[in-house]
Amino acid sequence: VSTQSTGEENELTRELSATTGTLFNSNEDSDLDNDDWEKWKPQSKDMPADLKSKTSKSADIISTLCSIYGSADVFVNEYRSLIAEKLLTTSNYDISLEMRSMELLKVGFGEDLSQCQIMLQDVVDSKRNHANIMNKVKQEFPFEINTIIISHVFWPNLRNEELNIYKPLNDYLTGDYQAAYSELKRSRTFGMEA
Repeated sequence: VSTQSTGEENELTRELSATTGTLFNSNEDSDLDNDDWEKWKPQSKDMPADLKSKTSKSADIISTLCSIYGSADVFVNEYRSLIAEKLLTTSNYDISLEMRSMELLKVGFGEDLSQCQIMLQDVVDSKRNHANIMNKVKQEFPFEINTIIISHVFWPNLRNEELNIYKPLNDYLTGDYQAAYSELKRSRTFGMEA
């Protein structure tokens, strides 16, 4: 499930893309009507055999993932943790691959992935807000900085790490940057945690 840090498509995205057409456009008997494909949910591993779909289990990557993790809830929680780690380590706000994977997974999991969608939106919003703030508050550093401001309620608990931030950067982030953010997003504030 973990994504690669290169620009190449990850295995999950490739599999979901490859199976989406066969899952929803199969000529075989299926429990999916063309009009009901948006309501599709992965099969439960506890479902009686006589109620299971006649479609090939190997073609259904989502059911396979659920069976590996034991349930859809466990998979979604694990995916949420993995995507949080990936998003927080991105250095250029490029999350197009994660967005594609999310769109494909939403077909099978729907609203169960709403917290993950908010996490992705946090990164998109952070990119826009960071660009606006950097245009407004001119500050030069000998390195590039990128910030991600998260909606902490929707993200998994992050591990606490001891981090010594370069003092001029810390002063800038807790001073001018925070003030510019508060002006840009009047109803919001942010706190900095390492």
